[in-house]
Parts: sequence; structure tokens; C-alpha cells
Amino acid sequence: PTFTIAETSSISISRPIVEISDAEIEEQVGRVAESAKTYTEKKGKAANGDRVTIDYLGKVDGVAFDGGKDEGANLVLGSNQFIPGFEEQLVGLKAGDEKQIKVTFPENYGAANLAGKDATFDISVKAVSAAEKLVLDDELAKKLGIESMERLRAVIQPGDVLLVEGNSRVSSAIKYLTQSTWSHAALCVGPIPGRETDDGEPHVLVEAELGLGVISSPLSRHQHFHTRICRPAELDDGDLRTVLDFAIGRIGDNYDVKNVVDLARYLLPQPPVPVRFRRRMLALGSGDPTRFICSTLIAQAFHTVQYPILPRVEVIRKEGATREAELLLEEIHHIRHHSLFTPRDFDISPFFDVVKPTFAGGFNYRKMKWANRDELVV
Repeated sequence: PTFTIAETSSISISRPIVEISDAEIEEQVGRVAESAKTYTEKKGKAANGDRVTIDYLGKVDGVAFDGGKDEGANLVLGSNQFIPGFEEQLVGLKAGDEKQIKVTFPENYGAANLAGKDATFDISVKAVSAAEKLVLDDELAKKLGIESMERLRAVIQPGDVLLVEGNSRVSSAIKYLTQSTWSHAALCVGPIPGRETDDGEPHVLVEAELGLGVISSPLSRHQHFHTRICRPAELDDGDLRTVLDFAIGRIGDNYDVKNVVDLARYLLPQPPVPVRFRRRMLALGSGDPTRFICSTLIAQAFHTVQYPILPRVEVIRKEGATREAELLLEEIHHIRHHSLFTPRDFDISPFFDVVKPTFAGGFNYRKMKWANRDELVV
């Protein structure tokens, strides 16, 4: 067919640029440093800033609701991770105490069946721990595997996927089905305006959590777990902003409890689950577009800009190609449904870099200090 090429010389395109200020970098450095904070179990009453380990069961009109139960949950008082009024009522409790607290879900709460409703939570306090003093210096950086705080600054940026090795029963189910170390994933979006802990630590992560739905949280929330950073390669600034905005816009949405129940059901060792069926099991769930588990939320965010994670590759022959003409083969990529993704997929994806802060600013093995060069440790 014949066609006329339009005049394009007068068309201009502006590319959005995500600018990260020095102040934001400093805040991020402080947040990562907070991840090294340690807690020591104490006797006495819990105060703001303390970490409480609790079992809880939530009820509305005396009936337990989906996602309202957890055991051995760690919660830093003052972090504002739970709904308003929840954490404040735990102040003053000590290990061994049991208490029923009353709260009201916000009117704009993501779960429509809970929005605006009064609820009770039966709380059992297992332990109270106090945070040890944190000093921001190079010694702390070395504990994080980084030679200096300057190197830490060079590593952090929005768009990173933080993988977490959890230890809950749900985490065990996910690790079993995926045959992976990683059970949870969170997306770093940078400081979110208006969301911070009582001590001023900004929320920089968006994640889907059982019992809470899609939430924002500080980096210190995962300070006691093994983590890994996966960074999307060559993602331009405009698309990065789209990914971040999508994730932030999902805050308040529901957690897909049905998907988790399906995972837990297949945790039973007998009968064993064939490897080829495991990923398909993860695609089970409610099908509700406002419900997520951690990895599907992040996968859908990257899919909004068609950024690949682990696409299905179809190899086809071009028209007229012979079997011997391999150069005439081409690959067609198909996006997998977001419900099929698990945390480990970001780790093994060829489109995400695994970021190791130790190497980010240059590494010289000759400068390492060894106890004895001739000593062999076995």
C-alpha cells in the first residue's frame, strides 16, 4: 500500500526525569542503617520504640475475619504499621500479658468488608524487646558489609526489589513451593510523603502483607532477616516513575488470602507436589484485581510498562526459512500473568541485577585483613 510520511520535525517529546535529592539520599542511608538495629529482650512494660512479639486474632461482631490472625508477629511500637489505635493500646503491656483491644477500621480501608467497622483483637504478648543505641559510623557500615557510608549511599535507589527470607509458616509454604530461600518481596519507592514512623523514619517500601493488605513500611521492618537487592536493568526514568506510582497507588488494597490458603494446603509433604505443577498452584487465588500477594503486586507494577521479569519465550521461523537457516529464527516474548510470579523470580531474572553493596564502589581483595595468610580454616 502507498502512504504519506507525516511531517515530524515540529513534534517534541519530553521525558520525565526522577530527580533524587541529596536529602533523600541521606534519608535512605539512615533507613538502611536502621536495618542494623538490634533488639534485646527486656523485662517490664513496652514503650514506644520497643519491639513486641505478639499473637493476635481479629474479630468483627465476634466473628474472626480473613487475614486477621497471626502468631509470633514482631511489631515495633510507633512504626504505624497497623491500623490507627492498634499500637497505642499495646504500650504498657509486658511479656505474658493478654488483652483485648478495640479499634475501628478507617473508612477508606482497602478491604470493603472491613472499612469503617469496629473490631476487637485478642492480644497475647510473648516478648518485649528494647532497641540498642545505633551509631551511624563506618563501623556500622562494615557490619552491613560496606566499607563506608559513602558506598552505602551509592547503592540505594527507588525501583529496587528487596527480597526477604522470612521464617513464618506462610513463608515456609512459599519457600517450599518455589524451592527458594526468598519468601517475601517489597518494592523500594523512596520516601512516601506523609508516611513515617513516630521517630521520623520515612516509609520507603510498598509490600503486601498477610493481615494488613498492601502497606507502606520502613526498611527497618526487615532488619532481622536475610535480604537481597534486585535492580531492574536499563529502566528509564519515565517508566520507573510509572512503576513507583502504580505501587504507591495500591496501598490499602487487600491481601489475597485465598492464594495463601492454596499455598499452605500444598505445603504437606505427602503427597509430594511435582515441580512442574508448583508455579501453576501459585496462580490460584481469588482473581480479584484489588487483591495481591507480595510478588504479584511488584510483577504487576513492572508489567504496566512492559518491563520483563521472566517472560515466556516462543521461537518461531520467519516465513520462507528452512530448517538449516537458524539465523532466520526470531524470539517472541509473552508476558506471564502476574499471579504466576514468586519472589525468587526477581533473583533469577536475567533482566534484574543482583546488587552487592560491597562491590558497588569497587573491591580490592588485596586490602582485606586476614588473621593468618597461612592458616587454613576447615
